[in-house]
Amino acid sequence: DGGQMTLYAAPFQVSAEGTSTVEYYAVDVAGNTEAPRSFQVFVDDTAPVTGDDAPADWVNGPVSVTLSAADALSGVDATHYSIDGGEPAVYGAPIVVSAEGTTTIEYYSVDEVGNTETAHSTTVRIDDSAPTSISDIDPAWHTGPVTVTLSAADALSGVQATYYRIDGGQMTLYAAPFQVSAEGTSSIEYYSVDEVG
Repeated sequence: DGGQMTLYAAPFQVSAEGTSTVEYYAVDVAGNTEAPRSFQVFVDDTAPVTGDDAPADWVNGPVSVTLSAADALSGVDATHYSIDGGEPAVYGAPIVVSAEGTTTIEYYSVDEVGNTETAHSTTVRIDDSAPTSISDIDPAWHTGPVTVTLSAADALSGVQATYYRIDGGQMTLYAAPFQVSAEGTSSIEYYSVDEVG
């Protein structure tokens, strides 16, 4: 790399990463000097770096996950991945995940000289199912006022909110048990929304 000329006595090592240019020439006993020659040495000791664009939160499916690998020196040879510990595959196109629940994708890349990156993993969480809401009211006649408790469950992303209305009135966010005191028959409508909507 343009440094000081040194007398060659034995093989030498080039360890700097990147491209190094080695210049050399020989002189015979009579003092004749050849024109300088040069060659390049390419050293890559660094593994590639791979990332993904998987969503961080629960989402509706299907989800397309793109893996992106970079290697500043020799270049990426291949990216490998597996889904939920299954058979490894070579990445060539976005990975489509459609199964509800949590899916784990493990991946790593190898560069052109064989440096292998430590494996990474990401999760895709899909929830395509609506939550289930129930009330604790027995459909019989009661003396008033009647306290109504609503509950909701969602096995995947979780319940975001429950709404209700009485006799076709305004939908109201359910926060705590409420009372119905009007005599006669009251109709209560209710539903819940999960974290992915």
